[in-house]
Amino acid sequence: EDLVVVFVTYSPELGITSVLQVLTKMGGVKDAVVEVKLEYLIILEGERLNTFVFVQVLNLVQTCLLLMDIIRMVRDMVFVFRKTGKYPGGFKVCTFIIDLSMLIFMPLILAFRLSDTMNSVDVVTDSVGELSNIPWGDGEIAPSLKMDMFLQQTEEVLAIMNRQSLWSAWINVTLLLLLMRTVLATNCHPRLALLTGTIGRSLDDLWHTLLLVLLMLCFFASIATWRFGSNREEFSDFSSSMQTQFQIMFGQFQPEWNESVEMMVYTMLYMIFLFLMVL
Repeated sequence: EDLVVVFVTYSPELGITSVLQVLTKMGGVKDAVVEVKLEYLIILEGERLNTFVFVQVLNLVQTCLLLMDIIRMVRDMVFVFRKTGKYPGGFKVCTFIIDLSMLIFMPLILAFRLSDTMNSVDVVTDSVGELSNIPWGDGEIAPSLKMDMFLQQTEEVLAIMNRQSLWSAWINVTLLLLLMRTVLATNCHPRLALLTGTIGRSLDDLWHTLLLVLLMLCFFASIATWRFGSNREEFSDFSSSMQTQFQIMFGQFQPEWNESVEMMVYTMLYMIFLFLMVL
């Protein structure tokens, strides 16, 4: 049987609610797998909340400027197409796609994130209050009913944390897009356009090199999974083999890789093909 232990803590001074889940999967008398999952929710109030609102206002201003830039970009591309009949280049298309993606993500994140943060104090106070009000010492209430009340409130807190985690992931995507947009913006100056100019001139070669590397990785991963998957955990399935090969690319060889002739041959051929011939 599986055993689940849940700890819920709240720190009023730091404004952090934490939920620690310990899941034990019993596979036999002496076989057990333990998984630990920690999630937390930070509430903002006072000066920290005012700072957060100010930053969101700046994001709103940036979104408005981004909208104006996209309108100008579309107008310029349409004008050039009508005048010359040529479609915009790859650089302008990439810039337009990144800007449009950011224009879609930023207002959504701003709306939902701001609403959740503004209401975080009330939500956490109600949830933690309900947890603390469970009558654990009341002998007239069945223990199963108390446990149901505890799990219900815990699930509500976890739902809020999962929503916050989801929006954090979308913020991470937006930041990556912003990073790419910053790199593309360096193309405005000839002496700053070293990276974008190099990528633009070698894009065709990079594309074909990427295809060749992926082909070789899949080929070697299939061989490793078929030959070593039965006795080595790092090659137990295709995804594990791909992850292991990625680690080998950075010099992290697997333990005891030189004790088997077949493993040595596989590793040496992998290094020769991926590094000496392809890269």
